[in-house]
Amino acid sequence: SCAHHLARMGYGVTVFESLPVAGGMMRVGIPAYRLPREALQREIERIISEGVDLRLNSPVQDINALFDEGYAAVFLAIGAHEPQRLGIEGEDASGVYYGVPFLQAVSLAGEGKEFPQVGTRVVVIGGGNVAVDVALSALRCGAKEVVMACLETVEEMPAHPWEVECALAEGVQLMPSWGTKRIISENGQVTGIELVRCTSVFDDQKRFNPAFDQTTLTVVKGDQAILAIGQAPEISFLDPSHGLEVSSRRTFVVDP
Repeated sequence: SCAHHLARMGYGVTVFESLPVAGGMMRVGIPAYRLPREALQREIERIISEGVDLRLNSPVQDINALFDEGYAAVFLAIGAHEPQRLGIEGEDASGVYYGVPFLQAVSLAGEGKEFPQVGTRVVVIGGGNVAVDVALSALRCGAKEVVMACLETVEEMPAHPWEVECALAEGVQLMPSWGTKRIISENGQVTGIELVRCTSVFDDQKRFNPAFDQTTLTVVKGDQAILAIGQAPEISFLDPSHGLEVSSRRTFVVDP
């Protein structure tokens, strides 16, 4: 998008893309059944035809080096591809995946990458649109059963109501008002998830502050767990000496 507007203003623009395909989250995060690849590719080709130089498989390691190469300005549009972790017992077991990387693996499977392994019974943690996309993608990838557990009630779920309706219509089992206590494993392999009843997601000030009833627990059996509870920018490649300040929310601090 930035390249499109700069090109229309007469600037020469180069896009450095670390992935083997262009489009960012629209290409590797949103499944093809929601955003047809042909429609997205038409938009990308239209932008490239404006004179934009697109370089795939080109991760940037040193921003200052770009200035040394003669670029006058650098626009960071790296998205939020790093998954958030729950920090719970069993999270490192074999069979635990994260939402966006799972969707990315599904999207890139047709680009010569290895197709992600999908379990027979998949438990998805999360109540947003990414979680719904993960659940439906798991079904399309061969899962026999998909259970989707989230902190929120059905009315509170951040996913669009019509997305939830689609998931239910395709056979996804929804478990609202449950939080994840731990991931159960045997010999390092996921066998299930222990859930705890969530009594409220927000406090009196409407801030995200989940409360739980520790006496109400249940175990959902499954051989794969996919955690889709949010993403953050992946900024490990940024050198602090470049002068970029990062906030506590892992966003860039900019001059207002």
